[in-house]
Amino acid sequence: MNEETLNLHFNYSQKILAATLKDLRLQENLTQEELALELGISRTEVQTLENAHGNPSFTFLVRLYKRLGKKHYILDIMFTP
Repeated sequence: MNEETLNLHFNYSQKILAATLKDLRLQENLTQEELALELGISRTEVQTLENAHGNPSFTFLVRLYKRLGKKHYILDIMFTP
Protein backbone atom coordinates (compact mmCIF):
# COMPACT_ATOMS: atom_id res chain seq x y z
CA MET A 1 0.00 0.00 0.00
CA ASN A 2 1.45 3.38 -0.94
CA GLU A 3 1.46 6.51 1.21
CA GLU A 4 -1.44 8.13 -0.63
CA THR A 5 -3.63 5.09 -0.07
CA LEU A 6 -2.68 4.98 3.61
CA ASN A 7 -3.59 8.65 3.99
CA LEU A 8 -6.97 8.05 2.35
CA HIS A 9 -7.67 5.16 4.73
CA PHE A 10 -6.59 7.24 7.73
CA ASN A 11 -8.78 10.19 6.70
CA TYR A 12 -11.74 7.88 6.12
CA SER A 13 -11.23 6.29 9.55
CA GLN A 14 -11.09 9.73 11.18
CA LYS A 15 -14.38 10.69 9.54
CA ILE A 16 -16.09 7.48 10.64
CA LEU A 17 -14.86 7.93 14.21
CA ALA A 18 -15.96 11.58 14.19
CA ALA A 19 -19.47 10.79 12.98
CA THR A 20 -19.78 7.82 15.35
CA LEU A 21 -18.57 9.79 18.36
CA LYS A 22 -20.96 12.67 17.75
CA ASP A 23 -23.89 10.37 16.98
CA LEU A 24 -23.38 8.34 20.14
CA ARG A 25 -22.87 11.45 22.27
CA LEU A 26 -26.13 12.92 21.00
CA GLN A 27 -27.99 9.62 21.49
CA GLU A 28 -26.86 9.69 25.12
CA ASN A 29 -27.96 13.35 25.44
CA LEU A 30 -24.47 14.34 26.54
CA THR A 31 -22.74 17.62 25.96
CA GLN A 32 -19.16 17.61 24.74
CA GLU A 33 -18.14 18.72 28.23
CA GLU A 34 -20.00 15.84 29.92
CA LEU A 35 -18.53 13.23 27.60
CA ALA A 36 -15.06 14.73 28.01
CA LEU A 37 -15.31 14.44 31.79
CA GLU A 38 -16.41 10.80 31.53
CA LEU A 39 -13.56 9.96 29.14
CA GLY A 40 -10.86 11.92 30.97
CA ILE A 41 -10.15 14.36 28.13
CA SER A 42 -10.92 18.03 27.52
CA ARG A 43 -13.99 19.38 25.76
CA THR A 44 -11.77 20.76 23.01
CA GLU A 45 -10.39 17.26 22.43
CA VAL A 46 -13.94 15.93 21.96
CA GLN A 47 -14.65 18.82 19.60
CA THR A 48 -11.44 18.15 17.65
CA LEU A 49 -12.30 14.46 17.29
CA GLU A 50 -15.89 15.22 16.26
CA ASN A 51 -14.50 17.47 13.53
CA ALA A 52 -12.36 14.58 12.21
CA HIS A 53 -9.09 16.12 13.34
CA GLY A 54 -6.57 14.81 15.81
CA ASN A 55 -5.25 11.35 16.44
CA PRO A 56 -6.92 9.62 19.39
CA SER A 57 -4.83 7.34 21.53
CA PHE A 58 -5.63 3.67 21.87
CA THR A 59 -6.37 4.31 25.54
CA PHE A 60 -8.98 6.88 24.55
CA LEU A 61 -10.56 4.47 22.05
CA VAL A 62 -10.81 1.79 24.75
CA ARG A 63 -12.47 4.24 27.16
CA LEU A 64 -14.86 5.31 24.39
CA TYR A 65 -15.74 1.70 23.64
CA LYS A 66 -16.34 0.91 27.30
CA ARG A 67 -18.59 3.94 27.62
CA LEU A 68 -20.43 3.87 24.28
CA GLY A 69 -19.22 0.98 22.16
CA LYS A 70 -21.78 -1.63 23.03
CA LYS A 71 -24.35 0.64 21.41
CA HIS A 72 -22.72 1.05 18.03
CA TYR A 73 -21.63 -1.60 15.58
CA ILE A 74 -18.64 0.42 14.24
CA LEU A 75 -16.98 0.49 17.65
CA ASP A 76 -18.00 -3.12 18.27
CA ILE A 77 -16.27 -4.14 15.02
CA MET A 78 -13.14 -2.18 15.97
CA PHE A 79 -12.77 -4.06 19.24
CA THR A 80 -13.98 -7.57 18.34
CA PRO A 81 -11.12 -10.00 17.74
